[in-house]
Amino acid sequence: MKNEKPEYLAAEYNYDTIIFDNQEEAEYPQTLIDSPYYGFYLVSKKVGHIIAEDHNWSETDGNAGAIAEIDLMKAFHIEALSSSDGQTESKRIPYTLRLLFQLEEFVVLREADQFSEQEEEMIERINQTVRDIESGRLPTDPFRKLDVQLARKWCRVFRLYAFLQMRSERVRSKESLSKDLRICRRRGLSSGYLNRIEYRARFYRLMDQKLTGKIILLAEEWENRCISGEIAANPFIYEMIALSFFDTEEDYKTGYEWLMLLIGRHPNNTDFMKWKARYLRRAGNLRGAHEICDQLLQDNPTDFETHCFQSNLFYMEEKYKEAQKSALIATSCDETSPLGHIALAFSYLNDQQYEEAILSFNRAIESDPQSVDAMRGKSKALVMIGEAYDAMNCLVQAVRISPVDADLFRELADVYFMTGYVNECRKYCRKCLSLDPYSASAFVLLGMLEIRENHVIDAVKWLKRSLAIEPDNPIALNELAYVEHMNGNDDECLRLLEQALNIAPDFADVVCSMGVVYYFKGDYETSNALLDRALELDPLHVGAMVTKGNSLLSQSLPEDALAWYERALEIEDDFPDAIRGKVDALRALGLEDEAAEWTKKEGELFDDNDR
Repeated sequence: MKNEKPEYLAAEYNYDTIIFDNQEEAEYPQTLIDSPYYGFYLVSKKVGHIIAEDHNWSETDGNAGAIAEIDLMKAFHIEALSSSDGQTESKRIPYTLRLLFQLEEFVVLREADQFSEQEEEMIERINQTVRDIESGRLPTDPFRKLDVQLARKWCRVFRLYAFLQMRSERVRSKESLSKDLRICRRRGLSSGYLNRIEYRARFYRLMDQKLTGKIILLAEEWENRCISGEIAANPFIYEMIALSFFDTEEDYKTGYEWLMLLIGRHPNNTDFMKWKARYLRRAGNLRGAHEICDQLLQDNPTDFETHCFQSNLFYMEEKYKEAQKSALIATSCDETSPLGHIALAFSYLNDQQYEEAILSFNRAIESDPQSVDAMRGKSKALVMIGEAYDAMNCLVQAVRISPVDADLFRELADVYFMTGYVNECRKYCRKCLSLDPYSASAFVLLGMLEIRENHVIDAVKWLKRSLAIEPDNPIALNELAYVEHMNGNDDECLRLLEQALNIAPDFADVVCSMGVVYYFKGDYETSNALLDRALELDPLHVGAMVTKGNSLLSQSLPEDALAWYERALEIEDDFPDAIRGKVDALRALGLEDEAAEWTKKEGELFDDNDR
């Protein structure tokens, strides 16, 4: 009869497959979920995500493997520690959890610019952790005993994982890598696991050094060793990782040339064909990418990933109905994946079906409560239906999940700007810039803040800073043109707007701005043509409607002007310029009582803003 005691169930569970294969051999025993042993399971899941994170065909969420520190502490039945306690050194923390903390620290440090400067210190700390785990006898307490056994089994392979990515000669001279490998095998780790760790570490190191040729050679070496039977694993996994690595503007042509050689050797490999479609998309050959998707779906009509990908192709072509159709098929193929719901939601969002978009974003969040992309998209849809405060809450939730995403803080600043919270907007712009000092959009937003507060010199400073980073930023050019217009420099204003229009010919704000300038110049015919064009591009452009009203009023056509002001107020019922224009039009028509009512409303609006 099987022993059902918690310590036996926990000890018999295979945590190694989670760490080294990133998959579960069996479901974790339900009887252990509320016990401290559950902590070992969560540690192995998080470690598995860290050392086996691959980016293959699907656009995976970088937060998919996120397990919060507080949840780990709760699982081990220990209280969260303050930073002064020292996470990895505290006696209260299990060794396995200390290993995880150190592994996370290494991964963060590896991405930092100062990695080479801190390598020596990191080497010593890793070695000290291994010494701490290896010293002393096994405890008699079953939980502590299993903790030490697992830590001893894993600590040297984690050290290998880290050291094989370092350039310091100390890791070769002071510590014998072969000895670590030998001890790991003796403690029950299979050669297959160790080979995977070794290859993965070598691969990361080559990618860090951007050694393109060696990356390709190592990937093909792995394929050959797997096909020969020397290693029991997916022979194409490193080719997939390498293809992902090459999927950049700088390297995709190299990746595509190599991919065609791989397809020549493996013409029936579906994953390679999907990568071909992805590279064609990057090259702008959407038709070629569609042809591959059609071929793949003919062979497998329920291929969820390909339906999602084809939805994205239609989205890029601005064929939102077709994008919705492909995304709906994807969600029917896999209702539990957030990716299909996100694809559907964004196609609804750009098709101005905001309520439907919110419903689809909600389904994505239900499937994956950590989906930052879904929260980000939902906030945009909420803004479009006038629910700015809910949009703020959505972005605040996303920031808590991904606190180092600079764009999230910039988007949050955008919403605060729209709702008139100037100080909060400035605060989040600066937070964005602390994470990404080259965020042109954040500098534009700071410039717009200064314009709103009539601080022209500061506005110009921020807008020029933005253009120094991104010279072709049409929003920055448009805002700088506005400053020049307010300073009476309409020739320079028009020059900047022409520059912006050459970059973004379908940017309604720029077209409208040109219409405004020609209106002030008294060239009503040119102004009207430009404003009509702006409304073709954006039928809900309130600024263009108000300027058309102003132009008609200047030409003594108050009745026609009133119609445009009322159209603007149907979209934004508290738009100050539209209210002022309506008051002037009503007075011109002799409707003084109605004009007085709107004047009162205008006063109430400004009182609210003052408060």
